[in-house]
Amino acid sequence: MATSKSTTFTRRSDIQKRNGITPSVCMNCMLELRRLQVDLVWCYKILFGIVDTPTEDFFVLSTYAQTRGHQYKLFKKPHVSPTRANFFSERVVNSWNSLPDGTDFSSLSRFKRCINKVDFSRFLKCF
Repeated sequence: MATSKSTTFTRRSDIQKRNGITPSVCMNCMLELRRLQVDLVWCYKILFGIVDTPTEDFFVLSTYAQTRGHQYKLFKKPHVSPTRANFFSERVVNSWNSLPDGTDFSSLSRFKRCINKVDFSRFLKCF
């Protein structure tokens, strides 16, 4: 039991180091990072039909033939109000589109492992 606590602490400190999180802003940034990762997982579940929600209610896949990045880029619609910018379908698009080319979309568990290795510090508001 003591081993799992120390392993959890090590993982947390590894995430903090990877994302440049200092101890003074640690808690808020960790919560924001966790929210971002959960948002990305929900985006994955919606796009790949794991949850029974129509994709077109939330996202539109980009038809632009991009030269970099992964093939599942989302089209970002312009939002009219500042309130709309905080909706799930709006706040996740930039971070989803910035996922590296090597992101594994073959299964949910592999996707989760991949996003745990990505530096999302530029999307966290606590910096």
